[in-house]
Amino acid sequence: MTDGSRDDPREGSSPATNPSPVAEALPVIRRPFDPSDDEKNKLAAGRGSGRKPPRGGPTPSRRPAEPRPQRQGRQRQQVTRPADALPTTPQSVPPSVRSNAAARSMLRRLVQGEAPPTQAMSIVERLAGSPYANPMIQAGGPDASARKALDFALNLAETMFRYGAGALEVETSIIAVTAAFGLDSIEVDITNQSVVINYSARDQTPTTVLRVVRSWTNNYAGLTAIHRLVSDIADGGVSRTEAAHRLDEITHRPKPFPRWMVTAAFGIFSAAIVAFVGGTLLGSLIGFISCILVDLVSRKLGEWRVPEFFAVATSAALVTLIAMLFWWLEVPIAPALVVVGGILLLLPTGRLVSATQDAINGFPVTAAGRFLSAILVFAALVAGIAVALVAGAASSA
Repeated sequence: MTDGSRDDPREGSSPATNPSPVAEALPVIRRPFDPSDDEKNKLAAGRGSGRKPPRGGPTPSRRPAEPRPQRQGRQRQQVTRPADALPTTPQSVPPSVRSNAAARSMLRRLVQGEAPPTQAMSIVERLAGSPYANPMIQAGGPDASARKALDFALNLAETMFRYGAGALEVETSIIAVTAAFGLDSIEVDITNQSVVINYSARDQTPTTVLRVVRSWTNNYAGLTAIHRLVSDIADGGVSRTEAAHRLDEITHRPKPFPRWMVTAAFGIFSAAIVAFVGGTLLGSLIGFISCILVDLVSRKLGEWRVPEFFAVATSAALVTLIAMLFWWLEVPIAPALVVVGGILLLLPTGRLVSATQDAINGFPVTAAGRFLSAILVFAALVAGIAVALVAGAASSA
């Protein structure tokens, strides 16, 4: 493309001095990015200083540089034009490329976040939102034997697990106790029935301790006393020796209510449930007796070290056989209601609540283990009831 004129090869003059008749007849179309006349003269003057002018043409004179007017708006980057002063198309980034780059930048910010994903986190920050959010940390470092502090933390965690505490409660208690005793470089790993504590101080050999919890019970009074002990340790008013002594007292302290009272309370609760769902007074009495028998049988099977699955199945079968026996004797009761009242003691409601809490708090392994054990208890209930029904139908036939 040209500026509306053509060079005549037969003539030695430049297009600016000898325009052709066709060029004079045609209008000159100027585009926004075409160079102005002053720019053409400057380029011609600079070209004339280093090149010979065309034959027969006058040598262009060099004009002094004139100040260029300031353009309004955004300044466009200067692009070097070729020596023939032909107009060039400015190089620009396609809009699609700019939009893709912006999208990638936005996606990178959303995925990575503000902080690096692998940045180390202080173990004490796990106490945020817990009752031990600001523990009293010893400034002088750990005492003479860090292993004793780790052993105390393991005993504390085992007792809390055995009394029915959740994984988050156990973890925060371990962190608060070890921080109060000067052990701030620890890592805690909790699974369904084990606790692992790793102590890795600077310029020292790491120490790892493990404790497996193999028994469970319901002792909410003892669990409350342990939480009170951990609060006192986090406040800095209890030494390690005194804390170990108090924990030993809690573990050997008898429950606040005798066993016979707990069994009677379960029986009364079963009778009330049978009456609430529509059972008669006689049905409530049978449910009371069935629940007491289930508690006694479960306790004896636990002393014999029978697995929980078979102990629950045996207790469910016993309750079903009692209900079917009264039904064969034509006693005016609803056997289904009697069975419901008898198996209330066997339902793993507390385990389901703890498993759901662990899953919400970010302990998937512990939650999965507790969910699995709860499902096995339900399977044992179904198996015991089914076996009792089949046995009763076979004996009646």
